[in-house]
Amino acid sequence: MKHKNALSKFAGFSLIEIMIAMLIVTILGSIAIPGFQRMILRAKQTEAQNNLRSIYTGQKLFFLTNGSYSNDLTKIDITLPPGDQTIYNYDLTISEDEQSYTVTAEGNLDSDGALDVWTIDQDNILKQIVDDIIEE
Repeated sequence: MKHKNALSKFAGFSLIEIMIAMLIVTILGSIAIPGFQRMILRAKQTEAQNNLRSIYTGQKLFFLTNGSYSNDLTKIDITLPPGDQTIYNYDLTISEDEQSYTVTAEGNLDSDGALDVWTIDQDNILKQIVDDIIEE
């Protein structure tokens, strides 16, 4: 009997203990979630960077084969994700002599008014024009 009474003192948690545990979990979650969301946005930017580098490589191969850059992204041997599977739109601007080009990737990462804009050119210079993560 004494043993049973000793266990009953420690059998459950009080309401205060549960509320303190929930408060700690809430505080930790509020600290971790914004960092996690920022990491997701950076991963989306990495997708655009990798696609632009693929376009650069495809354009370089096209140039070596044909002596000029392609004025159509579908003519180079790369596969970009379809429009419904990516948040970036890719636009090619080529010079009249087809010896230089710029590809621009624009996308809205977080559904605000700012666009995330990246460019790459024939010299493999990758630039971020507007950072949608900072422009919040």
